[in-house]
Amino acid sequence: MTVLVIGGGIIGCAVAESLARANCRVTLLERGTVGTEASSVAAGLLAPQLEAHGPGPFLDLCLASRALFPDVVARLTRDTALPIDFQPTGLYFLVFTEEDAREADTRLTWQVQRGLQIQRLTREELLRREPALNPSVRWGLFFPEDHQVDSAQLTRAYAEAARRRGVTIIEGVEVKQLRHQRGRVHGVISDDGRTWEASIVVDAAGSWAAFDPELPFAIPVEPAKGQLLVYQLTHPLLKRAVKSSQAYCIPRGDGRLIVGTTVEFVGFDRQITAEASTRLHHAAAAVCPQLQQHSYRDALVNFRPATPDRLPLLGATPIKNFYLATGHFRNGILLAPMTAQLMTDLMTTGRASISLEPFSLTRFLESAA
Repeated sequence: MTVLVIGGGIIGCAVAESLARANCRVTLLERGTVGTEASSVAAGLLAPQLEAHGPGPFLDLCLASRALFPDVVARLTRDTALPIDFQPTGLYFLVFTEEDAREADTRLTWQVQRGLQIQRLTREELLRREPALNPSVRWGLFFPEDHQVDSAQLTRAYAEAARRRGVTIIEGVEVKQLRHQRGRVHGVISDDGRTWEASIVVDAAGSWAAFDPELPFAIPVEPAKGQLLVYQLTHPLLKRAVKSSQAYCIPRGDGRLIVGTTVEFVGFDRQITAEASTRLHHAAAAVCPQLQQHSYRDALVNFRPATPDRLPLLGATPIKNFYLATGHFRNGILLAPMTAQLMTDLMTTGRASISLEPFSLTRFLESAA
């Protein structure tokens, strides 16, 4: 079975590596350089409980993927000898306002009912654990099973593991057209006019997933621009990632502190805006007042692939053997392991271990019809 994977972000690399472990012959085509778009700039929160709005199929998918991370990180580290800063230390949500309190109370209620691990912490308990927090914090939630990972390191490890398992990774090739006839895929055509043949094509191109405007159906993915800040600290302020209603602050093992993020639907605009940077800096200083004494080292931009309902697109399309693995929005890092597993199962056995119906393209085709 020959497979073309379109896109060299974390989803494409994870799918390619998984297919190679299933003895498929895989070629990955990346329009730029592998792992240099959203996957390299993402915050790396593995936080379905911190970010979920309620129970349902999407939460179940996220929880299942989170559970895979310890084994995935161990395997990739063993196979590649590359470092992966994976911190299974839990995360905090901070309550400063009445609106924060209502959100936290709602989250606490449904997650306890769902049987998830969650703790309510007093102001004193939070400050004892994280002395650099703003003393005006009222209380907070602790999610012991939500974690974080360095997304750039994880993507590099996936790509290297894929190479070592025989995946051909070709950079600087932008796919422009899907080759299909009589309802079946035959390959793709790149911007330089070359034809790439394969029996299966997987569109994991992220925000660029709608690469072929002449398809008989639309792939409803658009870029959601995110700006974030990077501080380089000589002494860490936080032991664990924390989130307020205005920003998240994520400490890295090398002394960096990642602060984010914005969500802007402005197309592929890479401009760093002073307004966003200032707002993020003030939001971070409201969480950790000592940050007022620091300047950020970098301001970065990424483009997260967003669908209209903010759920991913996973599975088959009306064109036989043309599959989608895109539209992960702010959960691409978290969902990479499970996406890779489900797509591999689907392509090699004809069925996935988790129902992909809630994430199928058909939900938009039926809506359009």
